[in-house]
Amino acid sequence: MLSQAHKQKNDNIEFLQMDATNLRFSEGCFTKLTARMVFHHIIENTQKAMDECFRVLKKGGRMVFSEGIPPSEHVKGFYTEMFKLKEERITFMEEDLDELMVNSGFKIVKKTIHWNKKSSIRNWLENSGLDTARQDEIFKMHLDLDEKGKKDYNMVIENGDCYIDMKFVILVGQK
Repeated sequence: MLSQAHKQKNDNIEFLQMDATNLRFSEGCFTKLTARMVFHHIIENTQKAMDECFRVLKKGGRMVFSEGIPPSEHVKGFYTEMFKLKEERITFMEEDLDELMVNSGFKIVKKTIHWNKKSSIRNWLENSGLDTARQDEIFKMHLDLDEKGKKDYNMVIENGDCYIDMKFVILVGQK
């Protein structure tokens, strides 16, 4: 992501790489933070990373925190196994995200559940950077999902593609 960001020319923006569990910012220096699709990549010390977000916010500051999650507990195992074929990551459920924020001291002031309706699995895989064999394996996993899982995803198979409703949680926490 940083290599993409550095291609953008803007003298008012500085991009920094650092450890999310040890941010090199002073306490209370930001009024707003955002972490969209970040925390599932923080495999170790996930709570410490959220604690750091809390630390660098000013009193009254807000953090927007968003992650994709399985649509139900029933498909959590499928979701975890499927993503193992794509990347190393944590599978969160909605209550896990709430806990991360609250355990760091945030008060959750807003929660939104967003559904990306009828998302194309083919399109997602073709843009994933994965080799074709891995893409095919993940696609087949979707097709082989049990009937309850297909229902939970509101899955539709048409024109050689698989469409699902993807679930995202967006939390706004205040210090």
